[in-house]
Amino acid sequence: VIIFLLVVATTSFVTFTMTPNYESTAMMDVTPDQPTIQLFGREYSQGYDPVFYRTQFQILQSKDIINPVIDRLDLVERWKKKYPAMTKELAYLIIIKKMLDVSQLPNTTLIEVSVVSEARDEASLLANTIADVYEKRRLAEKENEVMQGIRQARTERDEQEALVEKLRTEVEELRQKYKINELGGLRPSEGESRLLAHAIQAKETQMTSANFELITKQKRKEMLESL
Repeated sequence: VIIFLLVVATTSFVTFTMTPNYESTAMMDVTPDQPTIQLFGREYSQGYDPVFYRTQFQILQSKDIINPVIDRLDLVERWKKKYPAMTKELAYLIIIKKMLDVSQLPNTTLIEVSVVSEARDEASLLANTIADVYEKRRLAEKENEVMQGIRQARTERDEQEALVEKLRTEVEELRQKYKINELGGLRPSEGESRLLAHAIQAKETQMTSANFELITKQKRKEMLESL
């Protein structure tokens, strides 16, 4: 599943105040994840979800995203040159309170990550790194979801295989016990046991159904593993 359909190059421009500031913006096309697989032609509709986008704004400004950015860019040490008392917590607060703005372009799925800084390169680097950390987080979450789906599919397949084998054993035991060689093949001396043939037929029908479900589960597992 493609999470990011588009990540455009950042653009920068100068805003003139008492101290020149630079703003750099990374743009991402972010859409809610679709179900991992779709079975039996079932369609899943997807409309605009404002809660999803508000949640993404909060995630983009969370420590789960910003702290790895601070670490990757070594911002605490870099900023200590100008602010000796700089800490990671303070760097996080400066970024989300003074530097970072997250917004959505109206009537689109585009999210803009804008960063303002006194340093041109820093603004661009921060915006791109925040977008990159966020993208990797979503990809990791999707990979984890797929792996969980594979484990579940394997468990379901194994359970179905056990059921098919159990039904097969029960059918064979009935045939041997009542000397029924094949469906409808009762020996003449055992004609009074025709009800048993129907019981076997019911078991075989159940086994056929279980086999079909087993094939379905196997296909689902293979589809998950191919993602």
